[in-house]
Amino acid sequence: MRFLRFILFAFTIMFFSCNSPSDSNGKIVENSLLYEIDNYCYDVDVNDNTIVLAASDGGYYKFSYTLDSNDFPVLEQVFNEDNHSSDYENETIDRVILSDSPDGVIYMLDKYTGGSSGIWFDNVEGLNMEPSSVNDYCYQAKYLDFSLDETEDDFFGLETHVIYSLMKHTSLNENSDDDEFLSYSTSIVKRNVNVQPSGNDLNLIVDDCNYQHNLSYDSKEIHFGGGNLAVASESDGIILFNKGDDGDLDSLFSYNLSGGQAQTVYTLGTAVIGGFSNDKGCYMALLESDSNSASNYISFADGYSINGIDFSDNIIALATGNDGVQLYEWLGGSNVTPYASISTDEYAYDLKIKGDLIFVATRSGLEIFKIGI
Repeated sequence: MRFLRFILFAFTIMFFSCNSPSDSNGKIVENSLLYEIDNYCYDVDVNDNTIVLAASDGGYYKFSYTLDSNDFPVLEQVFNEDNHSSDYENETIDRVILSDSPDGVIYMLDKYTGGSSGIWFDNVEGLNMEPSSVNDYCYQAKYLDFSLDETEDDFFGLETHVIYSLMKHTSLNENSDDDEFLSYSTSIVKRNVNVQPSGNDLNLIVDDCNYQHNLSYDSKEIHFGGGNLAVASESDGIILFNKGDDGDLDSLFSYNLSGGQAQTVYTLGTAVIGGFSNDKGCYMALLESDSNSASNYISFADGYSINGIDFSDNIIALATGNDGVQLYEWLGGSNVTPYASISTDEYAYDLKIKGDLIFVATRSGLEIFKIGI
């Protein structure tokens, strides 16, 4: 039986130097919670009253929550689905996106790891969904990662989302006319989704795949934000694109960090942050006002390998595996300042920061921390 365990404690979180993560000097975690899950949890997303959690082959979890008198979440599990369809093998939920739409559309990724792959749909209110997923063989490729663009105008009164997917190609059908991309490569593909509420039903009108760019085979992750889309590639580093007026992606520039391989990326209007392996930390490009080139590069979090990145209210939050969570303060200039380090119960894969609350997907489950800011 899965159960909820509170860990109430007050201890000093150590400040640290970028060059020496063990250096220390004082912050307080005011409260924390561990919701244990039997499976590794790879991703989490949150809004003002809902948490969604990707729990690998345990499927996905949906929680509602309220804040107690100390502004700490009180959780109620409202849904868990660990077997979406018996027709597909290797089915897991590896990434989740909780949209900002009034209908609370939830997007879930079954990442390609050798078997099936696809995108599944749900919603906060538990309305009937049609369709429930897309598992199509999009450009002879399988889904590796995805990101969501919610900046599009409504389409004849229907809310429009754009899914950007990172797709992996292996051997291609030689009789195919799809010649924009290469065998054993990855591609960026976009598709529009229109949200159509109808009583107790929520219908999605999902467009066909729309090819954008071809990339190297070892591309790993994508992120859309601030009008830009960035890709983390182990061989090519961080690759940045801008969303043009026509909705297509225009290639801007790329950058890399010697000694590390790009694992994750986060982009916002004024910067793009790359997270690297081999304890190389983060390498951030500050963007010129036109966003077409970099004005400066900043290295920080040296000594950590980065699995996940989030940013909110001047705080950069990093999921750093066995090293837990690292927080940095960035006010928009050329200085990134160490803020705090938090130990997690288990290996940290990804995270979201919301105000003074940090939600972390770990090998133990969902861990939540309230920090003193």
